[in-house]
Amino acid sequence: MPSIVFCTHEMNIPKKHPDQAAGSNPKHNFLIILGVFFLQVVVFLKNAWISEDAYILFRSVEQFHAGFGPVWNQYERVQTFTSPLWYWLLVLIHFFSQNLFVNTLLLSLVCLTLTLLLLQRLFPQSYIFVLLGFFLLASNAFFDFTSSGLENGLAYLVIAGLVYAYHQLTTSQSPSFSQVTPFLLGVGILVCVRHDLLLLFLPASLYVIGRFWRKLSIGQWLIVGFVSLLPLFAWSVFSVLYYGLLFPNTFYAKLFTGIEKTALWSRSFYYFRSSFTHDPITLMVIAVGIGVGLWNWKKSFAWLVLAGGICLHLLYIVSIGGDFMQGRFFSYGYLLAVCLILLGFPTLLQKFPPWKNVLASGLVAYALLFVHTPLNSPISYKNLDVIDGVADERGVYYPFTSVFQYYARKDGDFFLPDHPLSLDGYHFHQSDQQVFVHGNIGLFGYFAGLDKIIIDPNGLSDPFLAQLPIEGEWRVGHYFRKLPAGYLENIQNSGGSLENPDLDTFYHVIILVTRDKNFFSPQRLQAIWKLNTGSYRYLIEDR
Repeated sequence: MPSIVFCTHEMNIPKKHPDQAAGSNPKHNFLIILGVFFLQVVVFLKNAWISEDAYILFRSVEQFHAGFGPVWNQYERVQTFTSPLWYWLLVLIHFFSQNLFVNTLLLSLVCLTLTLLLLQRLFPQSYIFVLLGFFLLASNAFFDFTSSGLENGLAYLVIAGLVYAYHQLTTSQSPSFSQVTPFLLGVGILVCVRHDLLLLFLPASLYVIGRFWRKLSIGQWLIVGFVSLLPLFAWSVFSVLYYGLLFPNTFYAKLFTGIEKTALWSRSFYYFRSSFTHDPITLMVIAVGIGVGLWNWKKSFAWLVLAGGICLHLLYIVSIGGDFMQGRFFSYGYLLAVCLILLGFPTLLQKFPPWKNVLASGLVAYALLFVHTPLNSPISYKNLDVIDGVADERGVYYPFTSVFQYYARKDGDFFLPDHPLSLDGYHFHQSDQQVFVHGNIGLFGYFAGLDKIIIDPNGLSDPFLAQLPIEGEWRVGHYFRKLPAGYLENIQNSGGSLENPDLDTFYHVIILVTRDKNFFSPQRLQAIWKLNTGSYRYLIEDR
């Protein structure tokens, strides 16, 4: 079996991997690989949890199945979910089972399993696949979000597929149309998982297009472009026509804050520090992965562009001030960095044979002995510390939303999770009150029921508030807006004007775009165009 070496077609492939030179037993290798899969699944089930933010998504899933569409409150169209592809997969599964908790965890487990299958094809040598397994089990940033109810697990699957397709393409002696298309299509699908993940593979995409431009005919490139852009184009058209906005509402709520860029950049320091303090291997591996790409760039420029994608994504994290979920945004780059390291491992072993045992021993020791890793995290795990606005989100909600809690609940228990936010939401559901303002809308909104109106001052579920600049103190990912005078009364009474005339004008634009059922009216289409091109920004920036 030829060893896998990440190279261009000009490179010479090493004859044998050290493991192969000594001979290999197929049955022995199969058992080792099976053991890696088994350990990953066991740790997944032990650590599996659902985040509070996932329940924002769950409410939109149930609104769709109740016949109101992919919305938050029934009276207006707003995209509260960041990942279109993850949302529609949950919608699809909901046709077969209404248990969103179980559905989400099973889908996450399927994503992890398929990710491992792809990576096993990329790294067929049992020794390297074992190293891969321990890399994954060592990082909280990666493993904490294999479940969580968020789209990370799906992103891991697409990233693994992209690395596999990219490796096949860039090591091919005669790259073809059938190899270029899957890679660029995968990039298009990745953007439908999260728009910002394009940065990870943007340099690689440009490299592929530039390198193979003359290998394909103009007609073939037109087909590649059409196929690759079709998923993103189709969703974008739907999003603009249905919601009136090109991007998810979370994009506007978290990036249209009016906060000075320098303040965000400085705040990102806390995000990096939190990760390095509580999960040091993640940032160290990312740094080593980038280093491997730089080290091998003379042999293969393809390595360098992958490392460049990781750097671009890190710069994006800095530009937005990081996040409040410890390590979450580093998890994508971590997986790509691990792949870079292991793709270069055979070459590294030829020059530095001792690294084989050093790396293996170090990974196993870290995974087993570090204070908190996915492998040794206890079932009783809990961490409520919020330092500089960054929290171990799994530590906060795992005691309420873990698989263990799901199966340990008593017969007849109504609540899962049995959390104060769930109880508050249920009490609101039982009350005669119709409208409520709440800053944590996940669990509260889900248990409040579908017919209640919940206003989020963070703007995550509110297309009007999401566009407004914030005032006063803020925490990354939590940007509270002050409700304009007359806004709450307008919602409660289904009409009325805001006191500020400019805000009132802008608010009625949002009403036209998000509530008008005549999707193709000239007035609505014109308002959509102006809203997306920034023509109304003066109404809210100079107030």
